[in-house]
Amino acid sequence: MAKYKASPFYSVYTPNGKLTFDHNGEYETNNAEETKALNGLCPRYLVCLEEEKAVVQKAPETKTEAKPAPKAPARKASAK
Repeated sequence: MAKYKASPFYSVYTPNGKLTFDHNGEYETNNAEETKALNGLCPRYLVCLEEEKAVVQKAPETKTEAKPAPKAPARKASAK
């Protein structure tokens, strides 16, 4: 569910119809098409209060950092 805040009775026209905010200026939706349209208006015209995102579990990544090759020992100056 996504929650948005705007001016009271703010209206947005979408291909699916007119979306009207309530007297507090809040609007909630579960519709993916409405969410996409309203996210396009954030943050200029609307404030996105909360948006439930799909939780995708990722496999833990194993970091294999390449170790730098060891440097050759510095040559000592000869004492002649």
